[in-house]
Amino acid sequence: MPSLYKFFLGFVCASMTLVTNAQDFPCDEVDKKAIEEVSPDKIKRISGFQTATPVERANPRYPAEAARTGSEGWVTMSYVINEEGAVEDVIVDDYSGHKAFRHEAVRALKRWKFDPAMKNGAPTEQCHQAIRIDFLLEDNTGAKRSFIRAYREIEGLLSEEKFALADEKMAKLEAKRNFNRYESTYFYTLDGKLARRLNDVQRELNSYSKALNSANQSEFEDAFKADLIRQIFALEVNFGYYALALESFDKLLELDGAEAYRAELAPVVEEINALIESKSPMSIALAVKDSGSQFYTLTRNQFGFSYIDGDLDSVEVRCESHREKFTVAENFIWSIPQSWGQCRVLIQGEPGTTFELVEVNNA
Repeated sequence: MPSLYKFFLGFVCASMTLVTNAQDFPCDEVDKKAIEEVSPDKIKRISGFQTATPVERANPRYPAEAARTGSEGWVTMSYVINEEGAVEDVIVDDYSGHKAFRHEAVRALKRWKFDPAMKNGAPTEQCHQAIRIDFLLEDNTGAKRSFIRAYREIEGLLSEEKFALADEKMAKLEAKRNFNRYESTYFYTLDGKLARRLNDVQRELNSYSKALNSANQSEFEDAFKADLIRQIFALEVNFGYYALALESFDKLLELDGAEAYRAELAPVVEEINALIESKSPMSIALAVKDSGSQFYTLTRNQFGFSYIDGDLDSVEVRCESHREKFTVAENFIWSIPQSWGQCRVLIQGEPGTTFELVEVNNA
């Protein structure tokens, strides 16, 4: 089996050319003046930015049907805190468990109140926000016998290489949507293994990510979580999700045995950072999800789109201290002020639309 280092080297993108006239995002005159006066290598955070602080957090309602079936789960969401300290533009990134969890999580989050973020003494938006809301029941530990039987049957089918039948059984088991936190962890770990045998790497990444979120709700050992994160890291590297891979590496370092993980993956991380700092364009193939949107975390502050097949409606840049929304122009480069901090790009359009997002470094 090839090493993670070889995984990484195999996915360094080829060079490509984009239109070189770059457009700066609108920003206030203070930021522009500061950028003109300070050398780029010294720019970390130009303007004074104080993050929002929570004032009121509403708890979500536990859906009655989910409680009756013993279903537990979680919902991860992205959102914006506006100048008044209210939550807006909530987007569900992922979820596990009963479908009603999504509605209840969004409903609760929209009722949260904050003292707004401050920028240069004035209220401002805070955009680079993400949260996971857990739905847990007391005294709900271990897996049900019915789940264990189904799990072992699917495990047996995998060992017998009956992948199509295993996939059918997995779909039926998931459709019940009555997993508790432990069952979710084991289910999605097994689904990741099945996805690998089916050569469905996107499903593999999604399943291992769900398994990790579920494991973080429970008392799973660090070694189990570390194995999940290392597999997620390898997949993120291979996809070119370098910002997410670096976040996964940081998560590993928080676990017991961090030095061993650092020694194992440090060469890959060094290669990622070297690529980000290089002049080579970094291209990644993406597609709009069924929800009509797709998020991507940037590693550079210049990007563009190419090879659009379908319809893209808009691109919204959500940074730590600012956001802007634009129509999409193919083969055009946007530049984001470094004072905005790390940014995520929200692309919205027709589901199934494919495109390439290219990050460039003209600094």
